[in-house]
Amino acid sequence: MRSSIIKLVVGTVVAVGLIFGGFGVSQTYAQADTTASATSAAQAHKRDRCPREEHCGRAPLARALVKETLTQTGLTREQLKAELQAGKSLAQVAAANGSSEQAVVDVVIAKVTARLDKAVANGKITPEQKAEILARATERAAEIMNKTK
Repeated sequence: MRSSIIKLVVGTVVAVGLIFGGFGVSQTYAQADTTASATSAAQAHKRDRCPREEHCGRAPLARALVKETLTQTGLTREQLKAELQAGKSLAQVAAANGSSEQAVVDVVIAKVTARLDKAVANGKITPEQKAEILARATERAAEIMNKTK
C-alpha cells in the first residue's frame, strides 16, 4: 500500500521530470543512451537512486519545485542552475527574483493536494493516508527549497 501511495505522489510530477530530463541527475544518467525510452530511464533512475522507499518521492517533488521556481521568477534553466551551483538555495533564488519560498511551495503543494484528493475520491487511498502524504510532502518541500550545495 505504501508503495502505491508513493507512486501516486511520484506520478504527480512525472511530467516535470520529462520536461527537465536530467536536471539534478548524476552524470551517469546524463550520458545515458538517447534512444532509451523515457519510461525505462525513469525506472532505472528510481531503482538506482531509491534503494529505500521513503526517499523515492523527493526527486519528483524537487523537480516540481524547480519548475515552479522557474515559472515564478522568469529565470531560464541555465540561470537557475548557475545560481544553485553558486551555493544559493531555491528559496534564496526565488526571493532574489520577485517570488518567495512560500509562494513556490504553495503552488506545488496545491497540485499534490489535488492529485491526492482524486486518489481519495477513487478509493485508492484513505483520507488519513492523504493527510500523512501531504504532511511529508510539505516538510520535504521546505527542506528542498532551503537546501544549498
